[in-house]
Amino acid sequence: MIVPESRRYVVIDASDLSKVNFSEIEEDETTSLRYSIDERRVIVKYDGPQPSSISAIKNKTVYTYREIITLLNSREWLIEDELAD
Repeated sequence: MIVPESRRYVVIDASDLSKVNFSEIEEDETTSLRYSIDERRVIVKYDGPQPSSISAIKNKTVYTYREIITLLNSREWLIEDELAD
């Protein structure tokens, strides 16, 4: 999979998902979004400049592809069955 250099991944509170304009990001409302194990945080992604609906969300963290892969391999995001021993 080739990921555009401009792609960014944003972790937001799940309660802020209603603020996201899905026409501005890579997912749509029917796409399965990736939630943290406790379902309190969710990841959305975009290419290019940060969309205005994402900019308006105060409590967010922006990641590059490498950074988000590291995050997804943490206990907060991996399902217990996926954890390596």
